[in-house]
Amino acid sequence: MVRTRTHRFWIVICGLGAASLFFPAQAEARSWKHKHDYHDRSIRFAPSSHSFVKISVGGRPYHYRDGHYFNWTRRGFQRVAAPIGAVVAYIPQEHKTVVIDGVVYHNYDGVYYKGGAAGYTVVPVQTMTVNVPNANGSYTPVVLQSKTDGGYIGPQGEFYPEFPKIEQLSAMYAKN
Repeated sequence: MVRTRTHRFWIVICGLGAASLFFPAQAEARSWKHKHDYHDRSIRFAPSSHSFVKISVGGRPYHYRDGHYFNWTRRGFQRVAAPIGAVVAYIPQEHKTVVIDGVVYHNYDGVYYKGGAAGYTVVPVQTMTVNVPNANGSYTPVVLQSKTDGGYIGPQGEFYPEFPKIEQLSAMYAKN
């Protein structure tokens, strides 16, 4: 049998279609995570759309994947800031749980979520007070400011790249 260029093209296309049946989107999502820098908001890429969870916030469509939010542009998906009010079913296991002013929040990549029956809701957290224990049993309130580009600023202007541990704050603010 003589194979023409067109015939070879259809064999390749059919082979690619069959291969997609054996490699689920979850495997694609895991491999994508290690190949791209999530912190570069200018990044654009065009993976298959079924590897995202589609959400809508205020009537505007977003795509969610592995704790990050994207919008579709003509050139592919582009990472954007987490939209306040977005509700997602899951957040990455690497998130940190913090209690701020008695409220439990989940922080992942500088985005704060509040858990609920519908899932995890993106909430704004601008300033927060952390009560640092003193040696005499009392507490010193320390107000931290959350930066929109990540990190925290303490009352004396010090910068914390992630939410500071009580030990860090105690070193500066605890009273003996």
